[in-house]
Order: sequence, then structure tokens, then C-alpha cells
Amino acid sequence: MFKGFTTEGCKTGLIAFFGFLLLLVTAPLASASGFAPGDLIVSLSDGTIEIRSATDGTLKSTMSGPFTGEAKGLAFDANGNLMATYWYNSNDTNGNTVAIYHPDGSYSGTFGSGYNCQPSGLIRDSKGNFWVADAGCTGQLLKFDSTGTLLQALTLPSDNVGVWWMDFAPDGCTLYYTSDGEDIQRYNVCNNTALPNFNTAPLSTSGAGALGLRLLQDGSVLVADHNDIIRLDPSGNVAMTYDAVNDWGLVDVYPDSDGKTFWASSYGTGTVYHYDMATGAVLLSFATPALAKGVIVVPTPPPPAAPCGCDIKNVNITTSWNSIEGPKGSQPKVWLNAHISTPAGLSTTATSEVLFTNGTLTVNGAKYPMPDGMVIFSPKAIIPFTVYDEKLNMWITTVNPNKMSDEIFFDGAAIPATPAMASSGTATLSFTVQSKVNLSFDWQWSASVFSSWPNDWNAAAILPCHGSGHAGSAGDWDTAKSLIEEPRGVNGAIAASRSVNVNCRP
Repeated sequence: MFKGFTTEGCKTGLIAFFGFLLLLVTAPLASASGFAPGDLIVSLSDGTIEIRSATDGTLKSTMSGPFTGEAKGLAFDANGNLMATYWYNSNDTNGNTVAIYHPDGSYSGTFGSGYNCQPSGLIRDSKGNFWVADAGCTGQLLKFDSTGTLLQALTLPSDNVGVWWMDFAPDGCTLYYTSDGEDIQRYNVCNNTALPNFNTAPLSTSGAGALGLRLLQDGSVLVADHNDIIRLDPSGNVAMTYDAVNDWGLVDVYPDSDGKTFWASSYGTGTVYHYDMATGAVLLSFATPALAKGVIVVPTPPPPAAPCGCDIKNVNITTSWNSIEGPKGSQPKVWLNAHISTPAGLSTTATSEVLFTNGTLTVNGAKYPMPDGMVIFSPKAIIPFTVYDEKLNMWITTVNPNKMSDEIFFDGAAIPATPAMASSGTATLSFTVQSKVNLSFDWQWSASVFSSWPNDWNAAAILPCHGSGHAGSAGDWDTAKSLIEEPRGVNGAIAASRSVNVNCRP
């Protein structure tokens, strides 16, 4: 959550954050079959791609296109679409390409052309170009721009096959790559110069070959070496070998954003492992229905910088609290939600955003923390929508200023029903608000009691606004009613309005 503000670097922070959010603004609305930040993605030998929970490995859904060959390398484009390399199928009738999948899980076509055979490794560089490794035939490394236009084809030194799996150093020029041999090779793609191997000694003496690799933030490297996983320090010396599992087909690795754990996949047993990086302990493992190939975690957008040049307003709204019906069921929850009235004076051609933080609801003396919230007014938005990012603990609502309704959702929480809520009294909502433009808002809250509420708040499909094809009000649940027992005791409500001016300077 974002409990403080700074104006230092806020322009670049906003650009980075909203650049990532373009996937939410312009892509189809995510569905139950899609992927979201924090999900684990696994490509399989039968051509399917699984979306799993990174918490317990539970299968959430499966994506597939028209290809039956092996799905291999995985990466994301600037709009949040998933890119996946495909080998030819068994009779060479399809595959040998790179497929694109939207965040809603739908197949969107192919990317680029001119693949020789068996594209495997796939990575996007800091300039938005994609690099694809042809593991078979000529074994070339292909460079494409973001539109799929081929820019360059390089032939790099290799051990056994062509370039197979790879990753870039922070300089954007030094490519680390493997070719199913005993080395981690390097090449400067900016001046087309072969560099010394990264490892100071052969990785294996048992005939195993290096496959998937990833650079870590401290300059060390994780590499899958068939029989085990090896971590090399920044000088290229073996720092640790992860051999807790008796698996002979470890193929890919991906470090978690926590810097403490990583994922590994096996084409030998079809198992995916979650390792503790410091101890080598296997924290989780699960089997896939086909052989596991690539593995990656959907990135979380960077925290948004506070809008520049605007005052921060501390807002407190106090109103009466009507008692709710006593808790029933095993896990009764009170869903509280807030919306703003349609603001005036918005530019219909520029993106504006409002940030809500430090939210606390106090009911009869009992305090309940609220998630952060951001409302984005974007003329690029196709339809209004709301998503909850669990890692950021933030609601992100996007609406088109040219197509707004009379109310817009900005915050909500499913709070366990407590005795404090069963009595009439007072309720106070406190938060801070910051905006890029001068706006006035009316705040309104309501509360409903449910017998249960899904752990994944996105499953409730919270309505982003009133109207726009929805029958309910902003903050109501929509498509996931089957996940929620019908509300009862809808006697509690907060109804208050507050006009707030946020002053902005150039």
C-alpha cells in the first residue's frame, strides 16, 4: 500500500505505471479463464498453457490456441499479453511460431515470422524488442520490434544446438544464453561480439546440459541443468546446487519477486517445483497433465507515483450507522463499498487519475483498514472495469471520461461481521485523496451482510459504475453471484456526501 507521497520522479513513475495499465485499458476484460498479476503460468508439451495459483499451485484455467506442438518460452509484451513460443507438432503441420494470448485467456494470433525451426527462448528487452531463439536447424537468434517486424538475425557460438534459453543483463547489451551444453555463454548484441563464458568451470561432468536460465538482481544466475538447478555467484562460481528432487528433466527457472524463492519446471516428470533459494527446500510441488516446459509469473504493475503538483487532502466523513442483522453462517462478511459522483471538468482527451490511500473505517469505535484505490479516467478505455490487486492491496477502476455514468466505484472491502456492527451508532470513513486535476466529489457508502464472500475479490465482479449495461449500482457484485450466498440483514447502511476540492498546480 502507499502510505506516503513524494513528488521526486513522479512523472516517470506515473508513465511506467500507466504504461503497464494499458493492458487493462485496451485489452478485453479479464474473465475466469484469464490471468492476473501474481498468477503462475506454465507451458506444456501438448501445446496448452496453464494458469495456476502461485500460492498453492491450484489450476485456475487452461489456455490453448490452434497449435499441438510443444509450448516453450514465455514472456509478456508491453500491453500485458502473454507471448509463447511453439515447436512444430509431430507431423510438422502446425507450430514453429510465437503465439499471443490476451489477459482474458483468449488466443490472439501469432507474432513475427521467418522462424527457421523450433523457436524456444523468448525475451523482451528494455526497448520493447523481442528476441526469439531458434533452437533447431540454423540455431539463429532473431530480433523483432514490438510489432513483429524482423530486425536482425544473428548466429551465435553454441555448444550442442543453437541458442536455446536466454536472459539479458541490466546493460541491455549482454545476452546470457545456453545451448544444452556445459556452459552459460555470453554475447554482446549491441556490437555483435562474443564474450567469455560466464561460468568459471563446466556446469556438469555427467553429460547434462544447461537449459533455462535467469539473472538475479545481485548479478548471480540461476540455471536448470537437467538433473538439478545451479546458482552461480556474480563471478561465475557455483554458489549452490538445488538437488532435493530426484528429477532428470529440469528445464526452466523463474525467480519470484520476493527474491527469496524461485520456480522450476520439469519436462521429465511434468512437475513444477517452488524452491526456497537460501535453503534449497522444496516449498511446493505439483504435477501437470503434460510435460512442463516454460514457467513464469505474471508481473505486478509497479506502485503508482502520486500525481504531481496536487495538494493531498485528508478526508473524514462521519454519519450514522444502522445496526446490521446479527452474524449468521460460518463466515459472515460485511461488504462495504464507496463510490464518487461523476466529476466535472475532466479532459476528454487526456488521462487523469485520482489516488486514495490510508483508508480506515471506524464503526462504533472498532477500526477496519480499507484497501487503497485508484480511479483512472482514460479516453482509451473501451469499457469501464474494476480489478483488485491483492499484492498492492489496491482497487483500480478505469472509466472513459466520454462515457461516464453518475457514480464510479473507488473502494470496498469484505470485512468479517463483528459485534460492533450489530449496534446502531456512528461510522467514520477516513482517507487521503490526491488528484492530477481540480475535482469535486460526493462520497457515498453502503453496507450489506453476506453469509460468505470469495477469497478472490475479483471473483465477485464488482461493478465499476452505475449503468453501462449493468443493472446494479457502483460497488455491487455482478457475474459471480454463484460464489456468494445471498445477502441478508441488509439493514446497515452509511449514506453521506462530502464535497472535496483538490487543488492542482502546473
